Amino acid sequence: MLTISCVVIVVFSKTDIVNATTTLNPAIIIPFVGTTTDALVGGVICQYSGGVNARLAIPIIVSSYMICGLGFFVALLIWAAYFVKLMNSGLPPPHLTPSLIMLVGPAGQTAAALQVLGTAAKTYFGAYDKGTFLQTQAGEMLATLGVMLGLFIIGIGLLFAIFGVYIILETAFRRQHKYTLIWWSTIFPMATVNTSFIEFGNEMDSPTFRTLATIFFLLLLIDYMLNWIFTIRDIWLGKLLNGPRSERPPTGRMKGQ
Repeated sequence: MLTISCVVIVVFSKTDIVNATTTLNPAIIIPFVGTTTDALVGGVICQYSGGVNARLAIPIIVSSYMICGLGFFVALLIWAAYFVKLMNSGLPPPHLTPSLIMLVGPAGQTAAALQVLGTAAKTYFGAYDKGTFLQTQAGEMLATLGVMLGLFIIGIGLLFAIFGVYIILETAFRRQHKYTLIWWSTIFPMATVNTSFIEFGNEMDSPTFRTLATIFFLLLLIDYMLNWIFTIRDIWLGKLLNGPRSERPPTGRMKGQ
């Protein structure tokens, strides 16, 4: 975590933001989606693994909160830089517009991680019972704050989701889309929103969030199947791996003919 922090500080301090934002790609945010995912996994390990006691869980919970903060707040910097890029250079080319969905990832994973870590803190802080922070009351407070902050943060995720979907649909309406493997990047970021909806449904016992989670799951399943269909089709047609058949260099047999 400290290594990642140092690398981020060095990169941002040595980057000419004015010039760099003209070529900035949403994929730059992927490492910090992974960072917030690590935080979520830490909470899941504490909650659902067998044989975990307070002594084992507390270091995982504390380090997961730190990692979650690292991932989310660096994502804030990247979001700001990318909006500067949009204002200076406009939208990405039509075939790259699906990559806008990558911007959703950190918000969805952070919202889910805060809820899972809050539940884990509520479970183990009282059993640990040391210091002024690792107490039952603090664990209950973190569980409540996890839901509240999760609602705030998922709002940012929905903003980027609506923005990305609108741009994709507008480009599709103009018939400027061409299938590429970048379309696969639309699945995981939106799945992070679905994960947070599942957690909201559990924490608030909310039929609304459970319904939204089901709808998102079905949409993601359709997206996944369509990506497989178009990927297999374009591999068969030679458009993805070797280029279009019409652009391939002639083989020796064809040259002889």
